[in-house]
Amino acid sequence: MPPAGFRPQNVPIRLKDRLCSLHGLISKTDVYTKVYLVFQDVPDFPDTAANSHCPNKILQIGTPSLFFFLVCLVIRDCCMKLLKLCWLPFLLMAMFLGGCSQSNEDDVKSAKRFEELNALPVDTLLYRAFAFYKQINASKDSVLQDSMNVYRNLFFARWSRSSDSICATIPADNSLAADLREINAAVIRYLANHENYRAASLYFVQDLKMAYRDSSYDVADDSNKTDRGRLLELVFNIGESMKATSACMNRTPMGQKVLVLSEEYEKLLNRFMKANVQGSTREDIDVRKSFWQSLIVVRRNHRGVGFHFESFPTVSNVIFEASHDVAKVSVRKSFHSGGMYDLSKSDGKWNVVGKVSHWMN
Repeated sequence: MPPAGFRPQNVPIRLKDRLCSLHGLISKTDVYTKVYLVFQDVPDFPDTAANSHCPNKILQIGTPSLFFFLVCLVIRDCCMKLLKLCWLPFLLMAMFLGGCSQSNEDDVKSAKRFEELNALPVDTLLYRAFAFYKQINASKDSVLQDSMNVYRNLFFARWSRSSDSICATIPADNSLAADLREINAAVIRYLANHENYRAASLYFVQDLKMAYRDSSYDVADDSNKTDRGRLLELVFNIGESMKATSACMNRTPMGQKVLVLSEEYEKLLNRFMKANVQGSTREDIDVRKSFWQSLIVVRRNHRGVGFHFESFPTVSNVIFEASHDVAKVSVRKSFHSGGMYDLSKSDGKWNVVGKVSHWMN
């Protein structure tokens, strides 16, 4: 029976249905003081066998259980209404978070893959890239292009780091190396501006060593024709009188990244180009040459023996006059042409001031 003084309260039918359906679960967990909810007679709430566990008049519910249950109902109803109104933003947010998670996983996998590939020997990178290149030519499958580029780009990245480490060994206060480096850049800049020279490749391959000679000739003494003539001869006379020192650019005036043709990389490139050369046709050699595409230019030596990897123009010999602010330079523009140029240094910068001669072979 209800406690004395307890007043009946109207309870919505929907709430009554829910309370009755969960009455068994609630009563099992109730360990607190019982309270009574008394419902008014409701015509559409028959006292059937299905509802026999839930009297139409009186329902025992535990106080904590009832409170918790009502709170859950309110929260659930609010969430359902919110989802009905805002399902699209929630869906987009879920997709975004899922995409971010997938993207992070992909980035981690890519980084791990890059580390594994970067640990491969440099010749392995080169030969794997060429293997993909041959498959692309055979099948015309452009999907393999990405795989080839991964290995080939890593090869050039390793070569670039090697070049930077070699150039870093040249002391910053080495004035001779600085002069030779600036002379090289000045010649390329002059050819681009006055002789229509254009960069033929993405990278500029340069030998680390540059030949030079210090002369006692004084440019201020223009009447000394004998010494001037002798100076021109010295430019082409390497002999024992010429010295060589390391001087490398980081980039050309055309913006090309400079790669140093060290002994290690020259041997590697020659092995690659001459691979299976005995059984190879001219077409096979041409495929290896085309593999480099516009990255570097590989030529057969002008005598047909071996390959030439250095980029043109090449500053072959530099003759300094006594004060070291005037020089004559021999430049090789190709296998079959070249010239000699006068350069002067003003305000710490070298510039070509004249073309002395031109030769063709």
